[in-house]
Amino acid sequence: MRGHQVRRATDVEPGLLSIGSGMIGRLRASGVSEELIACYPDVPEEALVPVAEAIHADRAQRWAVEQRGFWVHGVGSLAEYLRAIVPFDLEDRAAAIACPTAVTTAEDDPLARTSEQIYDALPGKEVLLRFQRSEGAGDHCEMRNRSLLDQRVFD
Repeated sequence: MRGHQVRRATDVEPGLLSIGSGMIGRLRASGVSEELIACYPDVPEEALVPVAEAIHADRAQRWAVEQRGFWVHGVGSLAEYLRAIVPFDLEDRAAAIACPTAVTTAEDDPLARTSEQIYDALPGKEVLLRFQRSEGAGDHCEMRNRSLLDQRVFD
């Protein structure tokens, strides 16, 4: 295929602009000082203790961050996680995506709040696929109706 550009389609599911910006918001909400937040992603471990304790105390957050997030990124602490998620950021990068892109957004998925922002930043052929609670697909990654997700994405 010399001389030919191979272009593949991609699916942004959900349209999450930045894992890190969500974690920075969590740091602020937990009372971490702006001075320490300015050190992101290298926030000192001792400053993260109350944040880690709050995550651990919340069953859903414990699963999302400690169990799933740490496992996915191969880390064992919140400090390591903050450093590991840095590359997962589309801010200032979405405009460089050249392939056709399907961006999903589900009504009840807080991680999908930035889907429209990503969609608007894409320069080429793209589609924004909206999923609703009434379709059984309003939650994170449309988990309760993956067949509808598959149908729309593959179409």
